[in-house]
Amino acid sequence: MAKKKLKAKTSAKKAAVKKAAGKKASAKKAAAKKATAKKAASKKTAAKKAVAKKAAAKKATGKKAATKKVASKKTTAKKAAGKKAVAKKATAKKAAVKKAASKKATAKKAAVKKVVSKKATAKKAVSKKAAGKKAVAKKAVSKKAVSKKAVAKKTTAKKAVVTKKAVAKKAIAKKAIAKKAVVAKKTVAKKAIAKKTVAKKPATKKVTTEVISQVQPEITQTEQITPSVQENILSINKLSQTIEVAITPPASKSESNRVLVINALAGGSAKLENLSNARDTQTLIRLLKSEDDVFDVLDAGTTMRFLTAYSAVTRKEVVLTGTKRMQERPIGILVDALRQLGAEIEYEGKEGFPPIRLSGFDKEKAENNRIQIRGDISSQYISALLMIAPVLPNGLVLELTGKVSSKPYIEMTLDLLFHFGIESEWDSNIITIKNQEFIPADYIVESDWSAASYWYAIAALAPDAKIELTGYKYGSIQGDSKISDFMDLLGVKTTYLEEGIALESQEVKGVESLDFSDNPDLAQTIAVIAAAKGIELTLTGLESLRIKETDRISALQNELKKFGSDLVEVEENSVYKIVKGDFEVNGQTVETYDDHRMAMAFAPLAVLGPIKIENPGVVEKSYPHFWDDLEKAGFSF
Repeated sequence: MAKKKLKAKTSAKKAAVKKAAGKKASAKKAAAKKATAKKAASKKTAAKKAVAKKAAAKKATGKKAATKKVASKKTTAKKAAGKKAVAKKATAKKAAVKKAASKKATAKKAAVKKVVSKKATAKKAVSKKAAGKKAVAKKAVSKKAVSKKAVAKKTTAKKAVVTKKAVAKKAIAKKAIAKKAVVAKKTVAKKAIAKKTVAKKPATKKVTTEVISQVQPEITQTEQITPSVQENILSINKLSQTIEVAITPPASKSESNRVLVINALAGGSAKLENLSNARDTQTLIRLLKSEDDVFDVLDAGTTMRFLTAYSAVTRKEVVLTGTKRMQERPIGILVDALRQLGAEIEYEGKEGFPPIRLSGFDKEKAENNRIQIRGDISSQYISALLMIAPVLPNGLVLELTGKVSSKPYIEMTLDLLFHFGIESEWDSNIITIKNQEFIPADYIVESDWSAASYWYAIAALAPDAKIELTGYKYGSIQGDSKISDFMDLLGVKTTYLEEGIALESQEVKGVESLDFSDNPDLAQTIAVIAAAKGIELTLTGLESLRIKETDRISALQNELKKFGSDLVEVEENSVYKIVKGDFEVNGQTVETYDDHRMAMAFAPLAVLGPIKIENPGVVEKSYPHFWDDLEKAGFSF
C-alpha cells in the first residue's frame, strides 16, 4: 500500500514537473512570439520611415531640378536678349558708320567741287592780271595755266618772274608768299652749316620753279638767279596768344609717294584720292608719267630712292639726277642692293652718290633673291626694295642688319602693298615677299601727321589754343601719328573727332627723354618746343638727321643758340639734350638751310614774339599752303 502510495506521489510529482515545464515552454514561446512581433513591427516602422525619407528626397530633388531648369531658362533668355542687344547695337553702329562715310564722301565731293571752282576763278584772275602787266608776261615761264595759289607758292620758293619794283618787302611778306610769284635780282648768300659752329659760308643757289596744273603736273628748271637776302626774309608776328582755328593740312607725302609707285607697278588703274600737293609728290607724279631719258628729282630724297628701284625694273635706260644737295646725299646702299638683284647701275659722278645711270636688269643675276641691307641708315632704301619685290622673278628675301630705324615707315609700305593684294611675311629681321600679281584698289590718302606737328607746337606755346585739324583718323598707318603721345606729355591734349582731331592746351605732364628712332621728322619740332618751354629733354634715335635735306643736328644747334638755348651731344651722332637757357623771342632771323622742316619747326615761336624766317619758300617741299594757314590762325606777316 505504501509502495502504491509512493508511486502515485512520484507520478504526481512528475506530472507537476511536466506541467511546469510545459507552462514554462509556453511562456517562452509566447515571449519569443512577442519579440518576433515587436521586431517585425520595428522593421515595418523603419521601412515606412525609409520610404517616407526616400519620398522626401525625391521631392527635394524634383524641386531642385525644377529650380535649376527655371534658372537655366532665365539664363538662356538673358543670353538671347544680350545677343540680340549686341546685334542691334552692331547694326546701329554699322549704319552710323555707313551714314558718316556717306556724309564724309558727300562733303569731300562738295569740297573738291568748291576747290576746282575756286581754282578756275583764280586761274581766270591770274590770266587777266598777267595780260595787263607786260613786265610779268614777258618774264613768266609758266607753260600752263595754274591757280593763283599755286603760282604764288611755287614761284615764291624758286623763281623770279616780276620786276624789281614788284619785289618790295611788303609784297614778299604778305602777298607774294600766298598770292604772287616772287622774284629777286641779286644772289642770296647761301649758308652752309658748320658741324658745331654758327659760321656761315656763302654759296650759289640754283632756283627751280614748279608749275603744277590739275590735269598735268609739270616742273621747269631755269637759269641761276640771285634774290637779295633782305627781300627773301619773312617777318612773322602774333599779336594775340589766343588761337581758335580749323585747318586742313596737306595729305601725307609718305603715303602719297608710296601709293603712287605701287599703283604704277600695278598698272596705274586704281583711283587715288587726296594725293599730296607737296613739291616732292608732284615731282614724282610727273616723272612716273615721263618717257625722258633723264629724270631730275630736284631736292626730293624719297622720289630719288623710290624712282631708282622703280626704274630698275621698268626702264631700259635712264639717268637720275637732282640738285647739288641731292648729289651730296648717299644712295650707295640702295644701288649695291639693286645690283645684287640684277640691276645694271653706274655712277655718273662721285661713287655712292647721284647722278646714276640705270641700264635694265641682268636676268642671270636676277636669280638671286636674298640680300642683306643695313636697317639703321634710311627706311626709304628698304621701302624702295619692298615695293618692287612682287615683280622680281623670284620675289625678295630681305635681311635687315643692325638696328632698324623708322620702322613705322616700313610697316606703312607693307600695309599699302597689302591694300594692293601683296602678301608679305616679317619674321624677326627677315622680310619675305614672293613674286605675285598686284590687285589694283582705290585709295584715299590721310592728312600728313608731320604737318600736324607744327600745329601741336602752336597749341603747346599758346596759353589758350583750340585747333581743329581735318583729315586724320585713329589708328593711322603713319608713324608720325606718335606726335599725339609725345605732345600729351608736353602740354597738348588730343581729341579724335568724326573727321579729324582737336588740339587743346593743357598742363605739361613732365618728360625726361623721347626716342625718335621711328619718327625722325618730329625731332626738330619737339626740340624747339622743349627749348621754348624750358624743358631739359633728352632726344635719342637721331642717327639719320645728318643725312636729311641738311645736317639737321648742326642746323638745330646753330639756330637754338640764337634764342638762348642749345642742343648738346650726349652720345655721338645719336643722343642729344636740350639745355635750359634764358629763351627769348625778339625778332631773331632763323636760317632754314633749304630745309622745309627748319622753317616750320621755328615758325610757331611767333606765338611768343616777332620772328623772321629766311627763305620761307622752302615749305613748298611738303606743306605749300603753310603760311596761308598761319594767316588763318591770326599770324601776321
